[in-house]
Amino acid sequence: MVNLSKCKIGKIYEIENISNLCPMKIKRRLYDLGFLNKTKIKVLKKSLFGGVLLLEMRGYILSLKKSIAVYINVGG
Repeated sequence: MVNLSKCKIGKIYEIENISNLCPMKIKRRLYDLGFLNKTKIKVLKKSLFGGVLLLEMRGYILSLKKSIAVYINVGG
């Protein structure tokens, strides 16, 4: 298990959980966006300095700050 911020580009991962260290406000928003257990997620790109990730999940594309991605644990 590794956090989403350390994942490789182009590989498909499965969300295992959201860390208990994640603030509740952020955790609720992630759940609203569809970051649920067993969801497949693919890292499409990372920004030049690695501050933002471009992700594909549930048929849509979204960007996520690396500071938030560290709370999402995935397995691959």
